[in-house]
Amino acid sequence: MITIRTPLMDLNTIIALRGQRNHGFAYGRKKKEIQEAVGWELKAQKKPKFHQPQDFIFRWYCKNKKKDKDNISSGGRKMIFDTMVNIGWLQNDGWTEIGDWEDEFLIDDDPRVEIILMDHL
Repeated sequence: MITIRTPLMDLNTIIALRGQRNHGFAYGRKKKEIQEAVGWELKAQKKPKFHQPQDFIFRWYCKNKKKDKDNISSGGRKMIFDTMVNIGWLQNDGWTEIGDWEDEFLIDDDPRVEIILMDHL
């Protein structure tokens, strides 16, 4: 299991940053900042064996129910997969490497994402 505690951008935040004047800079800086933090977190954990394609179960632990589930998972999953590619855990995040995924949402005082890898059926 992989655990990420770095706060990730939800889809609404991504859209808002990209909509700002000079959007590429604001979004790009924030994405880079998050990916660097997530990258350090991942590197500190044991690299799992990835099968191709690999299935994923994402457990999104949230402090409350203020954000929509689709906003949480869409933005967060994008950051996670891109970081896995950047640090060399995945060769790419296309159809060959990424199989299916499932999202589970829970409320907890310790916000985080737990990722479980499953063999693709």
